[in-house]
Amino acid sequence: MEKVFSDKTEEGIRLIWMQFDPEKTAEGVRLLREAADAGDPDALCFLARTYMGERYVWEYAALEINGEKAASLHAQYYYQQLPPQERAAYHGMLSCLRELTPSARKAMPFASLKEARDDVLGKAEAGHPFCQYMIGNTYYFGDCFEIDGIDPQTAFHDPDGLRADTARRALPWLEKALNGGLSDAAKNLYNLFSGSEGFPRDRGRQWEIALRGASAGNPYWEERCGKMCREENGREAEAMRWFRQAAHHGQASSWFHIGSHYERGLGVDKDPVKAAEAYRNGAEKGSSDAQQALGIMAAFGRGVPQDPAQAAYWLRLAADDEKPLACGVLGHCYLRGLGVQQDDGEAFALLDRFAEAYDREKPDDGETSTYPDGLVGIVYNGLGELYADGRGGPVDIKEGIRCFQAAAELGNGDARRNLGRFKRNWFGKWVRK
Repeated sequence: MEKVFSDKTEEGIRLIWMQFDPEKTAEGVRLLREAADAGDPDALCFLARTYMGERYVWEYAALEINGEKAASLHAQYYYQQLPPQERAAYHGMLSCLRELTPSARKAMPFASLKEARDDVLGKAEAGHPFCQYMIGNTYYFGDCFEIDGIDPQTAFHDPDGLRADTARRALPWLEKALNGGLSDAAKNLYNLFSGSEGFPRDRGRQWEIALRGASAGNPYWEERCGKMCREENGREAEAMRWFRQAAHHGQASSWFHIGSHYERGLGVDKDPVKAAEAYRNGAEKGSSDAQQALGIMAAFGRGVPQDPAQAAYWLRLAADDEKPLACGVLGHCYLRGLGVQQDDGEAFALLDRFAEAYDREKPDDGETSTYPDGLVGIVYNGLGELYADGRGGPVDIKEGIRCFQAAAELGNGDARRNLGRFKRNWFGKWVRK
């Protein structure tokens, strides 16, 4: 990688974006902070990226996510009135262009943006992977039109053709960045071949790109290889190998996929105990999917002893991360007083959150739901009781019947018995028997 930034900023980039070790990442952040404190304008923008979550850094880098700090660092960069000769600042200008506030955009002259693009382009042509990545992204995200002061709506009459044109321009730069060791470039490169980015869907190219990301040691791409294998019949065992590799390299979410393979018998013999062990590994490392799965197993005694208190603990963590099924099962716990103090109001709020998500994601006829029928039936039966009996809110027998019917269709016996408590009167209205 050709040196373009200050020594500390260069090393910070290498430690944060070109390897995947939380301790080294923390060292990279420290170097960026030192460079920023010493007046390096690029360091301010790269440091801001570290606070912006998994779109900008590896999800399991153990970095603080703080939008206010990111915005503050961007503001320091844009409003410190850097002298024109400090051309290093141009890299930061492109790096966080899409994170600008409206006031910052108004304050920034287009001439500076063009100069920034041309300066970074020169460094990209000289072989710097992060500069190649930034130039690729100016095309991928359509920033090229703003930079050149062009209104795409008036310059082009074919949105699909416009997207195909910018995708073609992005492609070589993202390829070069990936070849230079910046595996983050693989994400947008992969998306170009999804079928919605101007190019036809090309699964072969996506597989090639995923392998290149994985070969750079990026656990995200190791996991992606596993997911792609699992989508094809007969490759479940290969998927498991990728998930194990990603988990070993720190991708906590891969423990969830390992557990799922053991729970469902995909490429391995079914083993609920091993499934629970994998889920626990992921849950303890912060994977909300693993927390949800472990909580459900503990709630119903699958793979681990039934433990309502432990179930509620893990389900609460997952529910706080908006995992719908965790909301539903935790709501069931509050409804029945399992591992938590019985609370109709809390039960209603959680069960209703699940129902809203389930209704949005409900599969069409012939498609398979991502939610187990048995658990969905339990959740809808509980919600039906709360509506029909006026617990946690006003009585709404009609809505309660709808929930009971949905649960009964999924084989829930309690829902069938609850339906037996009601009948239609002469006017077709549901009433208690």
